[in-house]
Amino acid sequence: MNGSAVRQIGADPGNAPLGAEAGVSAASVSAASVSNISTARVRTIQRAWVWVRVTLTVLGDFLAVAGALSLALNRRLDGATLTSAVARPAGRTITYQAVSLLFVLGWVLAVATNGGYQTRRLHSLWYQAASVWRSALGVLAFLGVTGLFLRLQFSRSFVLVGLLGSVVGTLAVRVCVFWLFMGLQRVGIAVDRVVLVGAPVATHGIRVQLETTSSRKTRVVDEIRLPLAATPSAILNPILRVVERHGATSVVMCGAGSLPSGTVRTLAARLAGTGVSLVVAPGTAEAVGPGVQLHSVGDLFLLRVRDSNPSVVGRVSKVLLDRLLAAALLLVVSPLMVVMVVLIRRGSAGPALFRQERVGRRGRPFQIYKFRSMTDDAEGSLRRDGLWDAYVANGFKLPHGDDPRVTRIGAVMRRTSLDELPQLINVVFGSMSLVGPRPVVPAELACYGDLELAYTGVRPGITGYWQVNGRSDVGFPDRAELDAYYYDNRSIRVDLRILFRTVLAVAMRVGAH
Repeated sequence: MNGSAVRQIGADPGNAPLGAEAGVSAASVSAASVSNISTARVRTIQRAWVWVRVTLTVLGDFLAVAGALSLALNRRLDGATLTSAVARPAGRTITYQAVSLLFVLGWVLAVATNGGYQTRRLHSLWYQAASVWRSALGVLAFLGVTGLFLRLQFSRSFVLVGLLGSVVGTLAVRVCVFWLFMGLQRVGIAVDRVVLVGAPVATHGIRVQLETTSSRKTRVVDEIRLPLAATPSAILNPILRVVERHGATSVVMCGAGSLPSGTVRTLAARLAGTGVSLVVAPGTAEAVGPGVQLHSVGDLFLLRVRDSNPSVVGRVSKVLLDRLLAAALLLVVSPLMVVMVVLIRRGSAGPALFRQERVGRRGRPFQIYKFRSMTDDAEGSLRRDGLWDAYVANGFKLPHGDDPRVTRIGAVMRRTSLDELPQLINVVFGSMSLVGPRPVVPAELACYGDLELAYTGVRPGITGYWQVNGRSDVGFPDRAELDAYYYDNRSIRVDLRILFRTVLAVAMRVGAH
């Protein structure tokens, strides 16, 4: 989406104007150049990349599990047989090599059964990790039941090394394939080519969401803006022409509830067999995410927004997860924190820790701890050096590269997110959470208006939905919308997913500067 040029499609007869039937207008967002390759060929290539991804994942799983089992089959088990009161009377023996072969086939089958090779889930490492863990539990249960009924005495080391090695190897394969395709998507290969259809307000909202959260996986190649009085016949032909012109792989109907009756059903029939996916977006950009569930009322399927207030069990689980994990992380990173203190003190005058008042749950102020990445008098220099106006205009943050207050070691800490480590102390003492909205200063809170509850209704977090969707690359007000999204959809599952994505974002330095 970045680097695209906005143009208005005119009445060039060769372009078949989109609004010829009923004044339908279109604003097209396309890449800098359109390939001369046929649109059918474009979709064939896109589907081929999908199958390449599936094939690489399956082959990688075979190799990973085979490698894990080769480690499990040490010299002591080489050629060994399993003792079985059931098998022995019949004169049969079962070798560990045979069990290993069945294990490999069973593992891949278990992953496939749990959706590990579904094309729509290969884009999410979180879903892939979940499918791998479910497969491990399923294989372990199968081995247990089989050993019980056939009285097979499996070597505990074989089962332990085989399962753990399979999990680690399979996850490693998915991370490698994920990074490979992220690199391809950065140059425009294997991306979902999307056409947005709907009223201007609806398409703009979906476009912002895609640009914020899915910019590498999708590319909006055209945007058809429909007037409210459009008829089904006037809508379908322009959509089909745009799909054919750009080789689109997905059509997103924005605010489908406002379209004439039968439009979506007829378009789905026209697109059947073409390889183009039809997606219906909800009529409101606010009602999205895990907090929305499909709900049937009679013959209608509606979106039901669940109560975002977690249960008592959910609240207790979050507190335990925060405190225990933060305490464990503090123990692990304490040597690194000592080194950081020494480097900061040597790099510039002033204390190693920076403390500042932030707004916590229920609007109560608290002192946040961070490693000092700026000069000692950073806050005072904003007004003294005439930086305050630029600071406020940029969403309470100076533009990247234009902040003279950042020290040399501070710039390194910000790129690697090491300056956030002392906030684990805040989590242990209960003023912050591992996952939550961005902790804001009191003066900033007044700018959020109706979204203020997202910052005062829960504890602020070291990481959050904003951090894993661009961090410093996302400014106000989009940043506030992302934090509000977390508030509306918060749960332990969402927290674990954000923590998982945070590790990837920090490793790849996404938006950290």
